[in-house]
Amino acid sequence: MNNPYSEYTVSVDPVEAKTSVHYGEAVNGRLARFTYRLFRIPSQKRLVVRHFHDATPEDRQHTEGGMQLQGALFYQSRHAANRHRRPDGTFAYHIIGGRFVDDPLVQVELEMMIDLSQALSGSQDDR
Repeated sequence: MNNPYSEYTVSVDPVEAKTSVHYGEAVNGRLARFTYRLFRIPSQKRLVVRHFHDATPEDRQHTEGGMQLQGALFYQSRHAANRHRRPDGTFAYHIIGGRFVDDPLVQVELEMMIDLSQALSGSQDDR
């Protein structure tokens, strides 16, 4: 798969998006923490990252550490990109991005199952 955005420059916009960090299901069913918008501006061959206003320093570091991969991310998510007209009349596309996180509810469920199994095995030993 050739990435048509490999020649695009990638930068971080100092203006933060008004959107808040949020969680949701990613394409593959894993839990994702969405922390930025990724804009593609074809007329300028640019990809621009705009962090959400409440993204943590860790979120920002994670995103900016993988900026060379942003073109690949946009290419893989191109079917979900939103198109809008910019003030100068050109078009831009954007997707929201983030990173995969462990589902806290799955973790709690696992811990409860472990506690329950230990409680049951402990009660059998007391007989």
